This record gives sequence, structure tokens and C-alpha cells, in this order.
Amino acid sequence: MVAKELVARIPPLVRVSLFPEGVELIAAAHDIGKVNPHFQEKLHRLLPSYVPNSDTTLKNAKPELEKNIGMHGGVSQVALDGVGPFIPEIAGMHHGSSPDSLFLLPEDTLLGGADWQKARMELVAHLKEYFQTDWPKINNNTQATVIAGLTTVADWIGSGPIFEQLSTIDPVQFDTNVRAAIDRAGFISPILNRGLSFEAVFPPFSARPIQSALYESVQGPGVYILEALMGSGKTEAALYAAYRMMESGQANGIYFALPTRITSERIQVRMNRFLNAILSPEDCHKSLLAHGSAWMTDSDMGENARPGYDWFDSRKRKLLAPFAVGTIDQALMAVMNVRHGFVRTFGLAGKVVILDEVHTYDAYTGTIMDNLIRALREMGSTVILLSATLTAERKLHFLTDGHEKPENILLSHYPLVSKSIVGKSIEYSPSVEQSQHNVQISLIHDGDDLLETVRAKALAGEYVLWIENTVQEAQMAFKSFASWGYANDVQVGLIHSRFPMTRRSDLESYWVEAYGKEGMSKRKGIGKVLVGTQVLEQSLDLDADLLVTRMAPMDMILQRIGRLWRHREIDDIRPDGAKRQAFVLAPNLEYSLKNPLWAFGPSGRVYAPYVLARSLLVLQETNTITVPSDMRTLIEDTYRERIEILSPMNEAKHEVVKNREALQSFANNSMTMIGRAASDTIMTRYSELATCDVLLLQDGSDLAHGLFELIDGEILQVPCSASLDLLQKKQLAKACMLRMITVPTYLAPDPVSVQELVRLRPFLYVSDSEEERLRVAILRPSGRIHGLSGREANEKFELEYSPLLGYATKKKEGL
Repeated sequence: MVAKELVARIPPLVRVSLFPEGVELIAAAHDIGKVNPHFQEKLHRLLPSYVPNSDTTLKNAKPELEKNIGMHGGVSQVALDGVGPFIPEIAGMHHGSSPDSLFLLPEDTLLGGADWQKARMELVAHLKEYFQTDWPKINNNTQATVIAGLTTVADWIGSGPIFEQLSTIDPVQFDTNVRAAIDRAGFISPILNRGLSFEAVFPPFSARPIQSALYESVQGPGVYILEALMGSGKTEAALYAAYRMMESGQANGIYFALPTRITSERIQVRMNRFLNAILSPEDCHKSLLAHGSAWMTDSDMGENARPGYDWFDSRKRKLLAPFAVGTIDQALMAVMNVRHGFVRTFGLAGKVVILDEVHTYDAYTGTIMDNLIRALREMGSTVILLSATLTAERKLHFLTDGHEKPENILLSHYPLVSKSIVGKSIEYSPSVEQSQHNVQISLIHDGDDLLETVRAKALAGEYVLWIENTVQEAQMAFKSFASWGYANDVQVGLIHSRFPMTRRSDLESYWVEAYGKEGMSKRKGIGKVLVGTQVLEQSLDLDADLLVTRMAPMDMILQRIGRLWRHREIDDIRPDGAKRQAFVLAPNLEYSLKNPLWAFGPSGRVYAPYVLARSLLVLQETNTITVPSDMRTLIEDTYRERIEILSPMNEAKHEVVKNREALQSFANNSMTMIGRAASDTIMTRYSELATCDVLLLQDGSDLAHGLFELIDGEILQVPCSASLDLLQKKQLAKACMLRMITVPTYLAPDPVSVQELVRLRPFLYVSDSEEERLRVAILRPSGRIHGLSGREANEKFELEYSPLLGYATKKKEGL
């Protein structure tokens, strides 16, 4: 009944195409595998007076054999063999992945024999009679994946607190309880303010031509690409287009996907303002829907989404929220064979999925991205891709799955809206050309020579942005300015991914105000220096007078240049002598072409050295970039296929091709739903290492007795698990999650035993797998990080944390 009500809340167009009549029967029957002697014997042994195997029907039952039959999910899959395509597999994988029981037959002795199979099918017959339906007809793998997600989510909700005392619920009130449970789980149909203009949603701004070109093009589910200059209002255009889709009943929510794990709270703030404008004040759930943090803590989904379980993690659950800001990684896993990947698929079905800051991805991520977009299209979702510019090849893949060759790709038009709707040819909506401006480009081979220039510029009142490709290089650059800044009353800041969310949010709020329109009145006198990593190019509204950037792929260089002189309102108060200028820290071109694999240092481990060398080769040819007219040419020249004459460049290119083929194969394998599911720490981006979450506790913490002093001094006194109610668990989980730091696994504290984290398990997910397990370590007053019980935190690296530098690492001497 939960599944039936969930489906009823989905827009009619999506409901008809994805959820055939009878899907509730799959959800109702998914647990028939519990009708097996081993599972029943396990239940009987929970009774205090029961003697093992004393029930005559269970005399040969052995609960320990359940693992051999794929647990009860495996029995469900085997028992339903032959009822219809995809249905057995959906029932079998409802706990996250396909079971290992495919060698069994329904009437095998190991499953209880013919009598137990007969009992299972009698239960199915009763369910058919109760719901007055037969098995649904499922047409394809995408539809099956969505229904698998529905089945699992319905199972979680059905295990929630409302149904814990099922025998006491009045049958007359059962439907009311089902609706209440689904509301409590957060699956709420929003009530919209209708007929709102763009200006009413985003006062006091009227839509720019490129913004109206997008939302007028979005008339139904399909794939839409908006290419426009950084700072041109792409986010607002996409959100307004999503509002119109929901208003017309063609979408039931929004998932706004950012390119990295560094989900900026600033984007969430913009989303909240948007939702406050479009949601009716009559909607009693408005506060829950309009604030992502409230949805995460106030909703209750049961089972795997409870505190202490893996899906309580907000990064995963956001895909199920009606409105959410998250990462592309989480969306990509909807089409990968990871545990509960199909739950993510269900979460995205029928929504407007906005993919922000989409660049010309490397082949690996592109492979998964193409499949995600194809699946979303099949699910009736609306996909809006936002980009500064894409190569023609990448755009073709997004619009056509790589199978069609449109006669005119309109490469010369900018800005541009492109759209692809099933059954129709690709259409384009060019907009009015934006004003042109020139940016002076200076290649710098020695960063030390640049320090004095930047210091002089800051003292003269300029606001400087310095972007590095790695956290360690950003920390080093910050140190180069920190003491000088203190002595000269120049504020110097640092933002990167290795701060806890609470600290990073404070840093973002301060520096976005300082470098934005809100800080105009204070923008006089001495300037500032803000150092950071890619987060500065991706999700923060910053306006710099001067840019310094480490060499990066051309896409990212242009994205970073978009932070220069971003707001015209500030132009009149910029310091005398300030000009649109970008210093690019790069090795000598000749040296780079002869030694591409190691010429770029740490950046060559973040981005493919061949792409860096090609970007430098193109950049070397100009000392001025005209934005936006030069952008397409620069991108196409960088990624265009070419024959390499120099052997080292050919070797670097071969390395890219080899990696691309290997990663494409891995991506394709990871997207199959056959076989054992991978951990959802699986990589979805070529440039990302495996990561894990780290919880740092202050030196005075006592895990054994439940005393936790968090990284910012907040103290949690955690009683034994039996004393914790659900609200307390949620509050404890939220407090800890907001203070976790995500780091590469090889730089994290070593994992500790599950027994040492037993006090955390009631409210934080502590995996049995060391690979996935939360890392917990002690922060000393000195800033050094140590393992629990005085152990070393990491065998190869010294680990530190400070509020200024964040999480820092240094390789131990002699290694």
C-alpha cells in the first residue's frame, strides 16, 4: 500500500510511462523469501522459551545456511522465477544488490522443498486477491531499475515507527497511516504559487535574453544545454524552467547537481530563496521543503535511512528529497552497479535534473554521464546542462547519444540553447551576443617571482584570487601570504575541501560577501588575497580584480577567468591601475612538450598531463583572450584530434588513450546491474581518488564512556544506545556529520576496529568494511592528529588540523 501511494504522488505523465498497473504487487511480495525454514527458525529462536528446532516443520532448519541461499532476498528471487521479466530480480535485490542464489530452484530442499514453495505461492495468490491485480508488464531495464527503487523505498517506509505496532492499528485508519508515513518520509507533493513571472521569482531582476531563451525552450521532458558566460544567470534560468515544468505537471521536483563533493552552502541558500518564492504559503510542508537541512533531519524513512545506517548520509538521501542540492557523483551512481543504485534512480525519476558547470569531461566520466542522461530521458525526467562552453563532440554525445549527426551544430553562436526531445530533431535558440571584454594573459614560470607583484596589488587595494589545483599547494600559497598579510593589515583567506562543513560555511559566507556585491561598501583602501582550490571556480559568486591560477585544462582556465571583474556594479570603485589580468602559473612550454608526464608536478596527478600540455600550447599563442568570442575556439583547439610529432607528447597522448579505454571498460562494467554491487565509494570521476570521511575529536574525548568533544569545541555526552530516542539519534548524527572532513583515503587516519566505535553505531554508519568505514582520530592541542589510544594516525603521513589551514598532511621523513 505504501508503494501504491508513492506512485499516486508522481506526475501522471511519469506515472503512466514508468509504473505499469500492478507494481504494488512487487512491493507487497518482495519479502516472500522469508517463507523459508531457516529464516523462520531464526525468528523462533528469538522467543525466550523456544527450544531450537522443536517445531516439527523446522526440525532440519539451520539459520546459518541463510547466507548460502542469498538470505531471504535470494529466496524471493528464486521463488518468483518465471512470473515475468525483471520481477524476480527486483525482489531479490531489495537489500541493495543481487543475491548469490541463482543456482537454486524454487522447490530445492535447501529452500524447504515443494511444500514451502507452495506456501510462498499461496501467499502471492492472497496478495493478488487483496490488491485485485496481477504482475505488471515491465518493458526495459530502466523501468525495472526505477521499480526496484520504488520497492526498496516502500520497504524502508513500511518498516518505520508508524507501523511498528501493526496489530494495534485500526484497519479503518490504515490508509491514513500510510499517507502519514509517506509524508513523514518526506515524499510530499508541493503546492505551488502559479503563474509567477521570472521577476516575481527572482526580484527585482527581469529575465535576460539568454535566460528567457532557455525557459521558453523547455516545454517537456528532454535534454537541454545552456552555454553562456560565467555570471550570466544560468542557475536562475534553469530553476525558473524547472518551476514551469512543475507548474505544468511534467515534473515532481528538482535535483541540482554540482560538479564536486564540495557542495557549497551558497547554492543551497539560492535554492531556498527560490523555493520560498514558488511554494504556496498554504502548504503546511513549506518549511520542510524549502530548507534542505530540515528535510534531512525532520523526515523519517525507516530501515536503511535511519540514523546509524548507510542511507542516513545526507549526500545519498538528498536524491530522494523533493528539492535538493547535491553532487553529480550521487546522480551518476544511479546508473552504476553500486549498492542501492536503483534507489537513486527512483529518486531522480520525473524530476528536473540540473547538471551545473558541465565541462568537456574526460572519457570515463563522459561514459557514465552519457548513460545517466540516456536513463533520465527514458524515465521522463528533464535534464538541463549548464556550461560555459562545450566542444561540439561532447555536445553531440549529450544531445544524441552519439548516434546522430546534425547538419548544423551552430558552433559560431554564443550564447546558445540546444535541445533534444525524443522523436524530434535537435533545435537551437541563439541569443543576443553578450558584450565583449579583453583579459590580459601572462604565463609565469616561477611563482616566487609573482608574490611581490600580488602583495603590491593587494596593498594598492586590489582583491586578488589565487587558485591552485591541489589542497597542499593552496595551503603553501596561503602560508606565503599569511604572516605578511598580518603584518600589513591585509586579510588573507583560504578555502578548500578539507575543512568541516561548519567551518567551510563560515569561510564561504565571509569571503563571498567580501568579494561580492554585498561587500561593495567596504571595498576601499587595502585589498585582500583569497587562496583556494577548484571550489573557487565552481560554486561561489566571487568578483576579483586580479586572478592568479595554476595551469589547468582550458575549460577550467576559462571558468576561473569568469571570476575576473564579474559584476559591473563594482567597476566604478576598482582601484586605479587595476585591469582584467590573469597570471597563469605554468612550466616552460618547450620543457612541457618534451617532458609532459612530469612537467606539471602535482597538477599532473589531478588532470591528464597531455591535456595540460595541449592547453598550455594553445594559451602560449595569445596574450589576450576576448571573452566570450574566443572561448569556443580555445576549447576546440585544445581538444581537437592531432598527430603528435614529439615522442614524449605521443607517449602522453598514448597514456590518455590507454587510460580512457581502461576507464571506459570499467565504467561500462560498473553500469551493469548483473553481479555483485560495488561499494558506493566507487570512483565516478577520472580525477578523483577514493575518499573517506574523518571525524576528529578533541584530546579530552572518551569514546568508551560516550564523551565526544568535537573539532570546534562542542561537547556531546552520548548515553548508551538503549537510552537514545530517534530524535536524539538524528541530532547527534547531524552534529557529527557537519563536522566531518572528506579526504583521500591514503591521507586519512588508519581505520580502527568496529568495537572501538561501538558508541557511535546507534547514530553514525560504521561499515563492517574497512574500506568504507568512518575514520575517527584525536586532535591534540598542538594541532597534530593521532589515532585512538595514542596510536599513530597514519603510517606514512603526518596529519594536522587548524582552523586556518584545514586538514593538512606531510610525508614522513625517510619515506
